[in-house]
This record gives sequence, C-alpha cells and structure tokens, in this order.
Amino acid sequence: MIIKVSQGKTTLQVGFAVQLRVIGAILMRELHTRFGRDNIGYLWMFVEPMLLATAISGLHLAIHAHLPYGMDVVPFYLCGYTPFLMFRQIVNRAPATIESNRTLLFHRQISLFDLLFARALLDLVGVSLAFFTLEAVTVLLGLGQVPDRPLYMFVGLILMFWLSLAFSLPLCAIAELSTTVDRLVHPATYIMMPLSGVFFLAETVPPGWRDVLLWGPVIHIVQLIRMGQYGNFNSRYCDIPYVLIWCVVLTFFGLLTLKMARARLTLE
Repeated sequence: MIIKVSQGKTTLQVGFAVQLRVIGAILMRELHTRFGRDNIGYLWMFVEPMLLATAISGLHLAIHAHLPYGMDVVPFYLCGYTPFLMFRQIVNRAPATIESNRTLLFHRQISLFDLLFARALLDLVGVSLAFFTLEAVTVLLGLGQVPDRPLYMFVGLILMFWLSLAFSLPLCAIAELSTTVDRLVHPATYIMMPLSGVFFLAETVPPGWRDVLLWGPVIHIVQLIRMGQYGNFNSRYCDIPYVLIWCVVLTFFGLLTLKMARARLTLE
C-alpha cells in the first residue's frame, strides 16, 4: 500500500493524514466485502437494521403494548432496539476482525485499531441512517411525534458507538488467543438485550433489580436516547459520567491488549 502525503507538514499532521486515508480505504473494502454489489448492494447497510427494528416495533404495536408517560409504542422500541443493534453488531464482529483481515496487516500503516474503528464506523452510519429514516416514517404515518430533544439522541448514538468500540478492542485481542471468545460473544449479547433497557424503562423496574441492572452502561444510553424522543420524560437513572468512565477505561485497556496481540500476531 502506497500512501502519499504532501510536504511541509508536521509529523503529527502526516500521521493523521495517513491514518485517515487508511481508515477510508478499509471502509471502502469493508463496504464491498460485507454488502457487495448484488441486489441492492450498499443499501443493505441501513436496510438490514431497518428491517430488524421494524419487526420488533411492529410486534409490540400489534400486541397493543401499554407504556408509561403516554409514550408512543413505535418510537419507544426504536429508541431501544436500534441503538442496541449497533452495539451487538460491533461487538459480535470484533472477534473475527483479525482472521478476516489478516492479509491487510502485512502493511505496517494498518493497525488493529484502524480495522476495528473502520468496521465500527460503518455500523454507526448504517444504524443511524436506519434509525432516523424509521423515525421520519413513524412521524409521517402518525405513529409518533418528532423527537423533542434530538441532540440527546445524537449524543446517545455517539456514546453507544464509543462504548461498542471500546468493548470490541479487548475482544478482538483475546480472540486471537482463544477461539472460545467468538462462541461466547454472540449468546452474551443476546442475553444482554433484555437486561439493557431495550424493552423497558428503568423507572418501571423494582428497586432491587434496578440497582443491579444499572451497573451495565448500555441502559444509561438507552435512557438518554428516550429522553431525546420524549420531552416529558426526564430519567433519574441516566448517568452519563458513569458511561464515560466505562468508555475511557475499556478503551485504555483495549489499546493495551491490541498492542500485545499485534506483537504476538503470526502473519501467513
């Protein structure tokens, strides 16, 4: 891989330019390998999460689910399931990152973090497009209202992206040492889904169980996104500093494990 940078730049600027081009190249490769050009091609990037989110929301609408605070059914489940879908996709794909991109690691400009970041960024874009498209359709069909605090929703999606990426870093590194990780991650994310506020509000859970559930960071992000949707809902159980601590600690630990994994990596 040959990467050209212009003269007269500092070392930091050159390094940043190189990494941007590397991540851009990985994004294009991932788009092609994951979605290809058959049928609707790249549109699957957001059509797939749209179909899954629509199925979950439609199911609860059909059974006439009753929600607190006068919340509309479809936006409620969109705000829970769609962000969690991003978390599940990023985390589930992490263990296979090295094996599916081993040949790229012959190029010294490409790091394990670049691979994980580019793949996660693709999921962020796809899920966000699906989320806001479905929000618009919901409003047009009269099944919900325009979000009252959209900034909360944007912040929530970015936090979910960071948290998901932070989880994926050590998982990718550990998966290089043991294939068991890949087998455990998928069922673990399914178990997490009903415990992460996707189908309920923290306010509706008995205090004893709620204290346990709030140890998980995902539920705090889901609460934040729902606060963005519903202006009359202000949760006492949305601790953003707590989520940031999780993100920072996991990112630091993940970068260390990736460095160790790269040192032990055998390229064939």
